[in-house]
Amino acid sequence: MALYGLKVKDSSGNYGFVVPDMASIISSGTVTMPNTLQSDNTYGVDIDLPGVAAINNSDIGVIVQARDFDWKSKLNVATVNPSAEGFTASLYARNTTHKVNAYTGYIASETQGSSAVSMLAQTSAGFSMWAHVDTYVTIDVLHSNGSKTNLGTAVANKQLITINSTAQGQYAVNWSCPATTIVETDALLFTWYVKVAGGGWPSTSPTQTVTTGNYFVTGQLGWTKLKNVTWSISRYMYAHDDWNNCGRCYGRMYWGSSATEVKITNLQYEKMIDQDYWGQFFAEPGQAYYKKNETTGVMTAWTPGAMTASSQTTWDPVLNVSVLAGWDKSGTTCTAVRLFAAIAYGVYDASVSAPAVVYTIGDKGISEVDYIIYLKNYDGS
Repeated sequence: MALYGLKVKDSSGNYGFVVPDMASIISSGTVTMPNTLQSDNTYGVDIDLPGVAAINNSDIGVIVQARDFDWKSKLNVATVNPSAEGFTASLYARNTTHKVNAYTGYIASETQGSSAVSMLAQTSAGFSMWAHVDTYVTIDVLHSNGSKTNLGTAVANKQLITINSTAQGQYAVNWSCPATTIVETDALLFTWYVKVAGGGWPSTSPTQTVTTGNYFVTGQLGWTKLKNVTWSISRYMYAHDDWNNCGRCYGRMYWGSSATEVKITNLQYEKMIDQDYWGQFFAEPGQAYYKKNETTGVMTAWTPGAMTASSQTTWDPVLNVSVLAGWDKSGTTCTAVRLFAAIAYGVYDASVSAPAVVYTIGDKGISEVDYIIYLKNYDGS
């Protein structure tokens, strides 16, 4: 059969069980804990002892176990380090495309490419005089639903003029980005244009203009703000007019490699980082809490501070919570045992800037307990 009782082991590893005499149990059962204080503002349930003579407290043992309990506090979840931090980026046009926020365009990313591609604008045959080649860009914030917010139209223009010759190279033009609040799902859309204008003999002014364009789009940025700083917007461009052969005027823009690239530097932005969350419990406003005088057992009401969002100095943090059930002794002898059971909260009382222990009782604390009262040193009589 299974053994029960208190297991006792000596230094050699031998053990045995100390089994209480069932006759020593003088009271046991289950009681409901009240929702209110006693008339003297103490708290608990009195269990009368048998007989009329007082019993020494030292001869009584009490076991109390919480059977049903609840605890009352309010959880507040806060964000740690939600502030934006500043960064600087460079964007490079790549030779492959992707689709972002409903727009398909060449990739614009912080990684430099290695393969060059280009777009061409050219006049019709016979318009080969005085080639005027312009490259410029329109810049938009591209939202997740495909709508756009314009930052600049036809900006960072660079023009080359050739007369029966060729001009080419990497050219940078500065542009001031306006301060703009964005959301993390936004992207940047760059619409680059190459415009060529040429004239027919004997005109020295352009009489025909041709423009081509392409989209370049970043991924969703994860940024929250574009700062008001000057961007350097660079592109590799080519201009040529075929005057001698009464041919055409040509304009071309290259991108995708380090030798011939479209590059934008000094993009300064903010983004949210270290999005850590923590939860803190606080004493719940409107809930009945009590402080207890440990000497007299008298309970007094304790009112938690208001949890106003704009004034957190009145909030009372809960540091720990304990289920407390036992015998509330007083004096040296008794004719009844006072069972005490409550939820104990270690709080920081903001009103006095000091720690405190407070309690909730009854169905807001411990509503029911099991108990056993027994005699110690029982001689069997």
